[in-house]
Amino acid sequence: MLHRCRILWTADFRTSSKISDEFNNVLNRSGWGFDHVAIDMGALAGAAGRLTRDLIGQDRDTETVKVLHRQVTNVILRRIQPKKSLAIFIDGSEPLWKVRHMRLYPGKKFEGKFYRSAASPMVYLLEDKMRQVAVDLRTPPKEFVVSGAGVPGPVEGKISSWMLDLASRALPDGAVTLSPPFLSGTPAEVTFNDTFCLIGGTDLFLSALGATPFHNITTITLQQGEMKSLSMSESLEWLAMDHLLKSETSDNGDQGVGRQELRKRLALVRTDVVFLYLMANGISATELSGLGVNFKDLMEAYTAEEGTGAHQQHLFEETPNDTSLMLSPGVLERVLSRATRKSGGTPRPCRQSADYLEVLLQTHAMICSGGIRNFRWTPDDNDSVPEKPPKILLERFLSHLKYLNTLAQEEAGGTQGDVASAAKALSTEGQSKAPVAAVASVDWTFALTGLETLLLSAPKPEMVNQIIPVFTKGHALPTGVAEDIVNTKNVIEAIEKARSILQLVRDDSLDEGGVAVREHPALNHHPSHYFVRTPGSRGPPPGWSYQSINLGVRAAALGVRYRTGIGASTVTSRVLDGVGVASKNTLFVYNTFKQDDSWNEEPCGEINSPGLLRTMEELSTLRVVTWNVQFSRHSGERTPLGREGIDWCTPTRYVALAKTLETLDADVIGMQEVEPAWWKYLSEQPWVRERYALSCNGDSHAIRPWGVMLLVKRHLRVEGMHHANVPAFSGHTSVMPEVTIAISKKVPVTIGSLHLLAPYNKNNVNNRTTQLENLTKRVRTRSSVSGVFSGAIVMGDFNDCAGNYFAFPPEMGFKDAWSLLHPEDDSKGEGYTIDGNRNSYAGHIIEREFFGRADRVLFASRHLQPIHTELVGTTPVREMGITRQVNCDKAVPEYLYPSDHFGLLVEFQVV
Repeated sequence: MLHRCRILWTADFRTSSKISDEFNNVLNRSGWGFDHVAIDMGALAGAAGRLTRDLIGQDRDTETVKVLHRQVTNVILRRIQPKKSLAIFIDGSEPLWKVRHMRLYPGKKFEGKFYRSAASPMVYLLEDKMRQVAVDLRTPPKEFVVSGAGVPGPVEGKISSWMLDLASRALPDGAVTLSPPFLSGTPAEVTFNDTFCLIGGTDLFLSALGATPFHNITTITLQQGEMKSLSMSESLEWLAMDHLLKSETSDNGDQGVGRQELRKRLALVRTDVVFLYLMANGISATELSGLGVNFKDLMEAYTAEEGTGAHQQHLFEETPNDTSLMLSPGVLERVLSRATRKSGGTPRPCRQSADYLEVLLQTHAMICSGGIRNFRWTPDDNDSVPEKPPKILLERFLSHLKYLNTLAQEEAGGTQGDVASAAKALSTEGQSKAPVAAVASVDWTFALTGLETLLLSAPKPEMVNQIIPVFTKGHALPTGVAEDIVNTKNVIEAIEKARSILQLVRDDSLDEGGVAVREHPALNHHPSHYFVRTPGSRGPPPGWSYQSINLGVRAAALGVRYRTGIGASTVTSRVLDGVGVASKNTLFVYNTFKQDDSWNEEPCGEINSPGLLRTMEELSTLRVVTWNVQFSRHSGERTPLGREGIDWCTPTRYVALAKTLETLDADVIGMQEVEPAWWKYLSEQPWVRERYALSCNGDSHAIRPWGVMLLVKRHLRVEGMHHANVPAFSGHTSVMPEVTIAISKKVPVTIGSLHLLAPYNKNNVNNRTTQLENLTKRVRTRSSVSGVFSGAIVMGDFNDCAGNYFAFPPEMGFKDAWSLLHPEDDSKGEGYTIDGNRNSYAGHIIEREFFGRADRVLFASRHLQPIHTELVGTTPVREMGITRQVNCDKAVPEYLYPSDHFGLLVEFQVV
């Protein structure tokens, strides 16, 4: 039984200014069991690094790793016993704004931070050593995760992703019922009553608060060699919010509306309190400074505001179809004004306040939503860097919040409200973007490697020159290069210089015939390691199954935070594990003869248009189109490889896309990067309503936030409709809708539309191998109709590069429709669907190495013979007669095409 020293009176935030004072000594020496245990190695590495600071170079690194290994195995895991899972986390590369801060304002503690960052060789040795920890335990847990320095981001974000992924397995439709690819073991069962232990610094209590699906979470820290703990209930007692937890857990049998509202309120309060604590105290993980407001005053103001009126007022809201947490500037401004007794005066934008709010929102997302959402973001003052970090004035920050709230009211049509309510209104209307000021910006295409972090964060060139040979197997930078990069104050310019010189280092190594330079993990990004205890498995290590995983993807796909916090049982589930298939055999059709005059879900056999007397039993030809219509998520942002962004003019492109598709009169149209806003626009077009059935509706997870959709002619005889999953890694969702039609009596053909991972980085390149294997596995098992094996058409955006096109194994009988009719074109660049030479829009945003026939139509059926192929969408938007943008009074840019991809039409003769 656990015994801890307890204070005799109850303290809270009013009487105790630091929550670290509320941690209690752990007196037991062994036997404290938890279902799940996470260890933040960065927090432990600080103390270990101080013990070894008299050593230098690899001697110091080796000794530090030994100290940390002994501490974990001989101290922590002897007293704390993981039953189901153990996770070890090491900090990865930093977001760009933190790297910028480190190089401009290193401070007194820089050496310690640098030594345990992704720029240090020590953390990669530590990762290798930690991979054996669970294996060597006397009673190992069921599963074991190691997320090392090759996985970008601070530990706090990794812990959040890990816990949300575990929560997804506790959902009714989220349990892992099929073994993921290459994994013969069975992962541990997870429930919402599981116990968690987070071991690291005192700030991890924020990670416990932010993990809203779970309540039984204890934070443990080591202070001067003593182990101290703080439970969730004790955290909430200190926050004077423990009554919410007691009410929520008081009656496990009550699953009604009252219980659901309590669950929702508790989740919202925990989410809000994390934000308030960050705003008051800051956090070193992202170099966020406090705003200069007392946490006691903030909490008292928030408590008063949260209980105001019939409906509680909260800082953040969530929606079922977006993983972003939406801030309400109006509520925040009222809380701050009440806490500081200040008014911001007239609404006025402030650049420094906007920058501070962005870092605050990114930090909050790191703790609550599974990680930082934009590693590329940095303040816009890189050309005129201030000598000291700017101080945020409260009055200006309040004025900025008022300004944001004014914008939100204008977005909502002048109604009283704020950004969060406006964002929810836009979401229900199918808009692809909520107001940017309400949420942390998103860019999943950028992160630094460990070696880039070294070049950009080191304040002295000697540090760079000392470490570079360790990462590059003896290669050194040319004289003066490190000094030039260190002295470049503009971090964007420094990145360009760093990446240019690193490419030269790689090329030099290859010229010498070497390949070892690629092997050091600091050169690339890597997934996390996932081991499951599997008796009889040969490993390595023996008795364990292994695969790599990307933390947080599964949780984001299932919308775990929303579903567990709000209790939304109506949210549609998604196929997530293995090469799964969801078979509903329904399509969505527009029924003008029904009272609701809307899109309705109908069985496949009942989709025919009222104007048709009967279905087409025999087809003479079959016309299919695949087209990546390009989402709008990164309009104006830099490209994955660093090109400047441009306006994608998406609402205007919608008009051009629809005009082009209407003229094609295709039987089946497959589209990639479909967003709800494009679904909404298409669904309102008369030709779509009259002629086509849709594979999903506007709020389907298949297209949220974006995905793949089919348009199917209503005169066709449809035998089945499926949504298959083609994952690239455990927890990944890549939906491939498949429709099976009869092209003649007893001759079915299954048409699938897909969108594979793009090879923008080594991690994606490796994961594509798994995805292509899963695609092959799925297509091998394609459906039969009445016992007749169906032919197949697999089309979509394969994201292949020229000269490296994927092909199914020869025995499967697939042919490339374009190559069959144009065997000589590949060498000439004809048939390229990504072609910056012909498509100026693609030329602006896609790098030349990705030009090629990314979009293809592959078929396997002796009853189909391609007779015509054609690229579509090859006319500039202005030449289509669309000269003014539809959502603003601006001319359509000369560069604009309907999409950055050309579409591909293939017409088959049915034989």
